[in-house]
Amino acid sequence: MSKVFGIILVIILLAAIGGGVYVYWIHSQKIADQEKEIEDLKKGIEELKTTEAQTASGTDLEFTETYKSKDFGYGVRYPEAWNTLETPPKTDDPNRTDVVKFEDANNKTVVTIIAQSKDLEGMLKETFEIQETTSVIIAQKQGEKLKVLENKSGEEKIYYLVIKGDYLYALSAAKKDANLLKEMVETFSFTL
Repeated sequence: MSKVFGIILVIILLAAIGGGVYVYWIHSQKIADQEKEIEDLKKGIEELKTTEAQTASGTDLEFTETYKSKDFGYGVRYPEAWNTLETPPKTDDPNRTDVVKFEDANNKTVVTIIAQSKDLEGMLKETFEIQETTSVIIAQKQGEKLKVLENKSGEEKIYYLVIKGDYLYALSAAKKDANLLKEMVETFSFTL
Protein backbone atom coordinates (compact mmCIF):
# COMPACT_ATOMS: atom_id res chain seq x y z
CA MET A 1 0.00 0.00 0.00
CA SER A 2 2.77 2.37 0.72
CA LYS A 3 4.02 1.94 -2.85
CA VAL A 4 0.60 2.88 -4.24
CA PHE A 5 0.34 5.73 -1.77
CA GLY A 6 3.78 6.99 -2.87
CA ILE A 7 2.78 6.87 -6.56
CA ILE A 8 -0.47 8.71 -5.85
CA LEU A 9 1.43 11.30 -3.84
CA VAL A 10 3.93 11.79 -6.70
CA ILE A 11 1.06 12.14 -9.21
CA ILE A 12 -0.67 14.69 -6.97
CA LEU A 13 2.58 16.63 -6.54
CA LEU A 14 3.26 16.58 -10.30
CA ALA A 15 -0.30 17.73 -11.01
CA ALA A 16 0.02 20.52 -8.44
CA ILE A 17 3.39 21.61 -9.84
CA GLY A 18 2.05 21.41 -13.43
CA GLY A 19 -1.06 23.37 -12.46
CA GLY A 20 1.07 25.95 -10.68
CA VAL A 21 3.34 26.32 -13.71
CA TYR A 22 0.29 26.66 -15.97
CA VAL A 23 -1.30 29.31 -13.72
CA TYR A 24 2.05 31.17 -13.53
CA TRP A 25 2.38 31.03 -17.35
CA ILE A 26 -1.18 32.33 -17.89
CA HIS A 27 -0.62 35.10 -15.33
CA SER A 28 2.68 36.06 -17.01
CA GLN A 29 0.95 36.22 -20.41
CA LYS A 30 -1.77 38.49 -19.01
CA ILE A 31 0.82 40.75 -17.41
CA ALA A 32 2.79 40.91 -20.67
CA ASP A 33 -0.39 41.77 -22.59
CA GLN A 34 -1.31 44.45 -20.06
CA GLU A 35 2.21 45.91 -20.18
CA LYS A 36 1.97 46.08 -23.99
CA GLU A 37 -1.44 47.79 -23.75
CA ILE A 38 -0.08 50.28 -21.21
CA GLU A 39 2.92 51.00 -23.46
CA ASP A 40 0.61 51.50 -26.47
CA LEU A 41 -1.59 53.85 -24.43
CA LYS A 42 1.47 55.82 -23.28
CA LYS A 43 2.61 56.17 -26.90
CA GLY A 44 -0.88 57.30 -27.91
CA ILE A 45 -0.96 59.88 -25.13
CA GLU A 46 2.47 61.18 -26.14
CA GLU A 47 1.35 61.45 -29.77
CA LEU A 48 -1.77 63.35 -28.69
CA LYS A 49 0.28 65.66 -26.48
CA THR A 50 2.65 66.32 -29.37
CA THR A 51 -0.22 66.97 -31.78
CA GLU A 52 -1.99 69.26 -29.29
CA ALA A 53 1.23 71.14 -28.56
CA GLN A 54 1.85 71.61 -32.27
CA THR A 55 -1.75 72.70 -32.81
CA ALA A 56 -1.71 75.07 -29.85
CA SER A 57 1.60 76.65 -30.75
CA GLY A 58 1.09 76.63 -34.48
CA THR A 59 4.85 76.51 -34.83
CA ASP A 60 5.16 73.75 -37.37
CA LEU A 61 2.03 74.47 -39.37
CA GLU A 62 2.39 76.28 -42.65
CA PHE A 63 -0.59 78.31 -43.77
CA THR A 64 -0.46 77.29 -47.43
CA GLU A 65 -4.14 77.04 -48.37
CA THR A 66 -6.43 80.00 -49.01
CA TYR A 67 -10.15 80.17 -48.33
CA LYS A 68 -12.04 82.90 -50.19
CA SER A 69 -15.62 83.99 -49.70
CA LYS A 70 -16.91 85.64 -52.86
CA ASP A 71 -20.25 86.54 -51.25
CA PHE A 72 -18.71 88.27 -48.23
CA GLY A 73 -15.47 89.48 -49.82
CA TYR A 74 -12.73 88.07 -47.63
CA GLY A 75 -9.91 85.59 -47.76
CA VAL A 76 -7.81 83.82 -45.14
CA ARG A 77 -4.94 81.34 -45.19
CA TYR A 78 -5.04 78.07 -43.27
CA PRO A 79 -2.90 74.89 -42.92
CA GLU A 80 -2.96 72.40 -45.78
CA ALA A 81 -3.94 69.47 -43.53
CA TRP A 82 -7.11 71.25 -42.43
CA ASN A 83 -10.61 71.05 -43.92
CA THR A 84 -13.24 73.74 -44.31
CA LEU A 85 -16.93 73.26 -43.57
CA GLU A 86 -19.22 75.93 -44.97
CA THR A 87 -22.76 76.79 -43.99
CA PRO A 88 -24.01 78.67 -47.03
CA PRO A 89 -26.08 81.76 -46.28
CA LYS A 90 -29.68 82.09 -47.38
CA THR A 91 -29.43 84.59 -50.22
CA ASP A 92 -32.89 86.07 -49.67
CA ASP A 93 -32.28 86.84 -45.98
CA PRO A 94 -31.23 90.49 -45.43
CA ASN A 95 -29.47 89.42 -42.21
CA ARG A 96 -27.77 86.48 -43.88
CA THR A 97 -24.88 84.88 -42.06
CA ASP A 98 -21.93 82.98 -43.49
CA VAL A 99 -20.25 80.43 -41.20
CA VAL A 100 -17.00 78.66 -42.09
CA LYS A 101 -15.37 76.17 -39.73
CA PHE A 102 -11.74 75.18 -40.09
CA GLU A 103 -11.05 71.64 -38.83
CA ASP A 104 -7.67 70.11 -38.07
CA ALA A 105 -6.52 66.68 -39.30
CA ASN A 106 -8.46 65.08 -36.42
CA ASN A 107 -11.72 66.72 -37.60
CA LYS A 108 -11.78 69.02 -34.56
CA THR A 109 -13.01 72.54 -35.23
CA VAL A 110 -10.13 74.90 -34.43
CA VAL A 111 -11.21 78.23 -35.94
CA THR A 112 -14.64 79.55 -36.95
CA ILE A 113 -15.29 82.59 -39.13
CA ILE A 114 -18.73 84.21 -39.12
CA ALA A 115 -19.63 86.98 -41.56
CA GLN A 116 -22.95 88.68 -40.91
CA SER A 117 -24.77 91.97 -41.07
CA LYS A 118 -23.09 94.55 -38.83
CA ASP A 119 -26.55 95.22 -37.37
CA LEU A 120 -26.27 91.84 -35.62
CA GLU A 121 -23.11 92.75 -33.67
CA GLY A 122 -25.05 93.32 -30.45
CA MET A 123 -26.80 89.97 -30.78
CA LEU A 124 -23.46 88.23 -31.29
CA LYS A 125 -21.98 89.87 -28.20
CA GLU A 126 -24.99 88.76 -26.13
CA THR A 127 -23.93 85.11 -26.54
CA PHE A 128 -20.90 85.57 -24.29
CA GLU A 129 -19.53 87.47 -21.32
CA ILE A 130 -16.71 89.78 -22.40
CA GLN A 131 -13.75 89.55 -20.02
CA GLU A 132 -11.24 91.70 -21.89
CA THR A 133 -11.27 93.92 -24.99
CA THR A 134 -8.21 95.05 -26.95
CA SER A 135 -8.05 97.27 -30.05
CA VAL A 136 -6.31 95.58 -32.98
CA ILE A 137 -5.80 96.11 -36.70
CA ILE A 138 -7.28 93.42 -38.92
CA ALA A 139 -6.76 93.65 -42.68
CA GLN A 140 -5.85 97.33 -42.31
CA LYS A 141 -9.11 98.07 -40.45
CA GLN A 142 -9.67 98.93 -36.82
CA GLY A 143 -11.02 95.89 -34.97
CA GLU A 144 -11.35 94.30 -31.56
CA LYS A 145 -9.87 91.27 -29.87
CA LEU A 146 -12.19 89.88 -27.20
CA LYS A 147 -11.45 87.35 -24.49
CA VAL A 148 -14.83 85.91 -23.62
CA LEU A 149 -16.66 83.30 -21.61
CA GLU A 150 -19.43 81.68 -23.64
CA ASN A 151 -22.82 81.78 -21.93
CA LYS A 152 -23.95 78.28 -22.93
CA SER A 153 -20.77 76.23 -22.50
CA GLY A 154 -18.75 78.38 -20.12
CA GLU A 155 -15.79 77.85 -22.44
CA GLU A 156 -13.12 80.53 -22.71
CA LYS A 157 -12.76 81.78 -26.28
CA ILE A 158 -10.96 84.42 -28.25
CA TYR A 159 -12.83 86.52 -30.83
CA TYR A 160 -11.45 88.97 -33.37
CA LEU A 161 -14.12 91.33 -34.73
CA VAL A 162 -13.82 93.75 -37.64
CA ILE A 163 -16.45 95.68 -39.61
CA LYS A 164 -16.19 96.51 -43.28
CA GLY A 165 -19.08 98.01 -45.19
CA ASP A 166 -22.32 96.39 -44.08
CA TYR A 167 -20.68 93.29 -42.58
CA LEU A 168 -19.20 92.20 -39.29
CA TYR A 169 -16.49 89.54 -39.53
CA ALA A 170 -15.89 87.43 -36.40
CA LEU A 171 -12.98 85.00 -36.21
CA SER A 172 -13.02 82.80 -33.11
CA ALA A 173 -11.31 79.86 -31.42
CA ALA A 174 -10.99 78.25 -28.03
CA LYS A 175 -8.45 79.92 -25.77
CA LYS A 176 -6.05 76.98 -26.16
CA ASP A 177 -5.96 77.62 -29.94
CA ALA A 178 -5.32 81.36 -29.56
CA ASN A 179 -1.93 81.21 -31.33
CA LEU A 180 -3.38 79.49 -34.39
CA LEU A 181 -6.24 81.98 -34.49
CA LYS A 182 -3.80 84.89 -34.28
CA GLU A 183 -1.80 83.48 -37.20
CA MET A 184 -4.97 83.15 -39.28
CA VAL A 185 -6.10 86.69 -38.36
CA GLU A 186 -2.73 87.95 -39.61
CA THR A 187 -3.50 86.41 -43.03
CA PHE A 188 -7.11 87.67 -43.16
CA SER A 189 -7.77 90.12 -46.00
CA PHE A 190 -10.67 91.77 -47.76
CA THR A 191 -11.04 90.84 -51.41
CA LEU A 192 -13.69 93.37 -52.45
